[in-house]
This record gives sequence, structure tokens and C-alpha cells, in this order.
Amino acid sequence: MLLCRNAKTAAESEKAAKAAASHPNFRVETVACDLGDMKTIRDCVSVLEASKERFDVLFLNAGVMMVGEGKTKDGFETQIGVNHFGHFLLTILMLKANLLKEGGRVVALSSMAQKYWPKGFKLDDLNWEKRPYSSSEAYAASKSANTLMVQELQRRFDAEGKGRIATAVHPGFVRTKLVREESFAKYFLFAIYPLFWLVSLSPVQGVQCSLYAATAPEVANMGGKYFENLKPATPTQNSPEVAAILWRISEEKTGVKY
Repeated sequence: MLLCRNAKTAAESEKAAKAAASHPNFRVETVACDLGDMKTIRDCVSVLEASKERFDVLFLNAGVMMVGEGKTKDGFETQIGVNHFGHFLLTILMLKANLLKEGGRVVALSSMAQKYWPKGFKLDDLNWEKRPYSSSEAYAASKSANTLMVQELQRRFDAEGKGRIATAVHPGFVRTKLVREESFAKYFLFAIYPLFWLVSLSPVQGVQCSLYAATAPEVANMGGKYFENLKPATPTQNSPEVAAILWRISEEKTGVKY
């Protein structure tokens, strides 16, 4: 099941997935979901619930990177809104609807960018209303939020005792259209494109860490961890107390509790 915000690219992705599939029972469906719009997230979960499907893995893969200052439809700073609050709402609504199987996994795509701009994460100013806006620091802050979310989610999974696992990963520098919007990152990558092409990963290479977190048996004992290069790494924000505070803020901002 692919959750997509754009009907045209959703159709293209569905066609490409079917063309690449080798298993005779493979099937793929797309559902509209804009992580920058809480209404469409709720509508999406309603569609998933009506389908009667239950899922083994939830990949939190949507994202925007180093975009200009702006707001989502619900008034969040764009990057924290899409990369964190949207994913938080989607995850909690799916869990409340019992759409993730026992033993299922949640894999959030974070980024090592959090290590480059660690000062961007401020619990008292997640929407960048009290300080000058920095697209790079706002992006890094949203990626720190991903790692904190899975830390607290794993604590709750452990309390439930259903064998569910939550992890975050840095996929690497992957040649995708993540920076297709007008952004600092887009122009920076354009300037160094030949070098970027040499050191970046193909999409097939870039998905390996996510697949590892989603399928490797040993990861069952590493819930709440953050991975780089198929190995646990230490995220910039690595505090149960901070994770719990962000969780409470996220519940208040999205209006949903788990």
C-alpha cells in the first residue's frame, strides 16, 4: 500500500512497482495522503481501515528537505509539520485502528543532518516563531523529532508486550527527487551535482537500511534505535525525557493520543 500526495506520481509509482515485481502474488495499491494536511491523513486511515488490511511494516518515508519558510495547512512550520507531526498523526491513527499487526514494525526515515545542525531543535519553538528561520536547521530539527518519536513509541510498545518494534534510519545520500521543491538544498546540489552523483546512492542502495530495520531478526532486540549503514548509531537527541515531552506536544498539536 503506497500513500501518496500526488495522483500523477502515485500512478507512476504503482506502474513501476508492478513492472519490477517478480512474485506472482504481488499487488500494490495507492491511497491519497498529504502529510501536510491532517484532514487527508485522517481520510487516508479511514480508507485503510475500510480495506480490512493489516500491515507488517509502516514506513514513515514522506518528507521535505530544506524548503523555504512556510506553513502546512494546519499551521505548522512546513518541515516539522510534514516530517514529524504528519507522521505522528498517521502512526497513532493506524495504531488506534489496529492496522499494525502484532510483531509489526514502524520504520521512520530520519537523517544524519541532525548531527550537522543540532541547534535547530527547540522544544519551545518547533514552529520557528521566536527566532530567525533556517531551512537547514529546521530540516535537521524535524529529523531529530523522528528519532525521538521512535524512542517514546518503543517505550509504549514495550509496555503493550505485542512484540512491535519502532526504529529510525539514515538511508544515506540517495539520488531521489526529495529536493524537487525550490529550496536551498536544490540549488546546492545543482552546484555540486557531478560530485553528488559520484558519492550518492541509487534508490536500490538507499533502501537497504530501511529494509534491514524492517526485516532483520536481530533488530527485534533493538527497538527504539537509530541506524546508519546497517548499524546502530547515536542520534543527536537521545533522551527519554525529551522524547516524552515531544510526544506530549505532538498529542496536543495533532489532537490524538495513544
